[in-house]
Amino acid sequence: MKNLSQSFLLLLSLIVITNVVSSFSSQQAYAWKVVKKEEGIVVSQRSELDRDLPSFKGTGLVNGNMYEILAILRDGPRRKEWMSKSGKTLVLSRKSVFEAISYQQTLAPFPVSDREVILHTQVYLRENPREIIATFDGVKWTKPIPGVDRDDFVWMPYLKGYWRLVEKGENQTEVTYMVNTDPGGMLPNMLIRRITHYLPLWTLMGLRKQVKRKKGFYKDFLSQYDPSLTKNTPKAVPPPPPASVLKYLR
Repeated sequence: MKNLSQSFLLLLSLIVITNVVSSFSSQQAYAWKVVKKEEGIVVSQRSELDRDLPSFKGTGLVNGNMYEILAILRDGPRRKEWMSKSGKTLVLSRKSVFEAISYQQTLAPFPVSDREVILHTQVYLRENPREIIATFDGVKWTKPIPGVDRDDFVWMPYLKGYWRLVEKGENQTEVTYMVNTDPGGMLPNMLIRRITHYLPLWTLMGLRKQVKRKKGFYKDFLSQYDPSLTKNTPKAVPPPPPASVLKYLR
């Protein structure tokens, strides 16, 4: 009986150890890994459960406050001035100042076809640490889009990610841009990985330049929504992020 109890305890210990090792291995497999550092920007990648392609994110400092950068991110028509590979962007509907549905084109080199996607964007405000989070997620859209011949583009079946703006000083913000995508069509995964690998780097470098170019351009937006310019009584405040969004940021 004693031997039987010892055998049972040994088996139970092995099961616990195996589960712990498996859990640790799984966490390691889906952890962020740095793949590039350039111009003060750190680019990382992470494998995603049930996704063929990894997520990529870039993080770097931008000289501008959170609301200046948010104003630039909201300005869809001017996105192609600074965002790598961006074509036409149209706001299709705006549910509030901080929530919108937009149409976006991504340009590709010949002979690859340009891509298109409809994005639902939601902005959140989090305290301690003080940060703005803007999530974007591809959605279906069956209505015609004015001025766009959709037969000229390949639909992107999946695009999801976020912008994260963390206040680091009076006029400095740590910006993170994360994206996971399936561009659709007949593109080899190796090519997609290579392009997406550089996308966060190019995007953050472009954002830095746009902040400098547009200094003072968004005074109307800032005078209404930047707490530092409204005596802490902005016209509207983004909602706090739900638990699902905070989990996605990890």
